[in-house]
Amino acid sequence: MSKTTIPKGGITADAIDATLVADDAISDEHLDITSITGQTAITSLADTDKFLVSDASDSGNLKYVENQYLGGGTLVQVGKNTLSSSSGSIIVDNCFTSTYTTYMIVMRGICNDADGNSLRGRFRTGGGSGSSISSTHYRYACRYFDDDGSVASNTGVSQAQFQISNDSLAGARYLGYSGVFYIHQPHSTSFETRLHGQASFVSTSLSDLQSTQNAIHLELTTSVTGIELFYTGGNVESNSQIVVYGVNVT
Repeated sequence: MSKTTIPKGGITADAIDATLVADDAISDEHLDITSITGQTAITSLADTDKFLVSDASDSGNLKYVENQYLGGGTLVQVGKNTLSSSSGSIIVDNCFTSTYTTYMIVMRGICNDADGNSLRGRFRTGGGSGSSISSTHYRYACRYFDDDGSVASNTGVSQAQFQISNDSLAGARYLGYSGVFYIHQPHSTSFETRLHGQASFVSTSLSDLQSTQNAIHLELTTSVTGIELFYTGGNVESNSQIVVYGVNVT
């Protein structure tokens, strides 16, 4: 069978169209991986960004789906800080945005290096390199229940910081202060921010396990973008961790 050599430039633009390419003629063995890896990478997704899929309900035909229809989990991690060394405080900035109205904050092993100090906190504003809100607009109510059945409480009005634990035993072996909190409408300038949750720690004065319930209110309609935790004395130890999740509420 004779062969015909096509001279360079012998195929004009658009001369080969879909009618001249057989179905299934181009398979994965003929696709260059740089058709994907050679493209520009993105680090965030818009709702209308598209993914190529094989539609199992339509004989595997190729279609696309938009990011907004992918679904996914209820919780989306939006911020995290695990201290690599002891510090005066532990901070997560730029975690509260207009994307979510409710956030879940996991506090894991927030340890102090000295006995007898209480865990305090402030909200932060200003985004990526925020500053703590230290004006006297915090209200808080803390209730503690120990493993002997005793009950204690701390409350505050017009404070420059909020309290979330009583006097605590130092040392990582006690796991520090660990719990889960929820914060509502932190980024809105139309609502005052409220934080509430439950946790546990070991008390210095009672040497007992304490179960805590906390309600915290910021009497300002300001945009809260982060959170800071610190003890009334000493440092927050390494490996103390805060993880923040946006909650998909529909």
